[in-house]
Amino acid sequence: MAQGRVLWLGAKTHDNVSISILNVHQVTAKRHDLQQQVALLLRAMIDAALTQQRIMGGDFNAALSRYGYARSTSVLYDKVDKFFQDFVHSTHGTLIESEADTRRDLPESGDQVHRSTTSSRGT
Repeated sequence: MAQGRVLWLGAKTHDNVSISILNVHQVTAKRHDLQQQVALLLRAMIDAALTQQRIMGGDFNAALSRYGYARSTSVLYDKVDKFFQDFVHSTHGTLIESEADTRRDLPESGDQVHRSTTSSRGT
């Protein structure tokens, strides 16, 4: 399931310290069952190397805030957002939210632009 969704790179810093760099493209929020499978794989890999330093980024299809999203989808997004935040917390990660807009609706004639600061995060 995670094939093509997780890129895991081992690297060394200038000080010769090993570090893992991960790029994740999580499954759509509509498929929470598949998001859980990707998270289980990530957790297993993290648990196998607990002392390894790592940076994780990518598209997690989760957010800290949802400004501009339809209220009708709030139950769905609340579930995946909490799941992601719990995953980060349980793996002792840190969420870093982007200051740039990662979602921006283009206005139709006369409408205002809605912006969201959905996160690009690392753990």
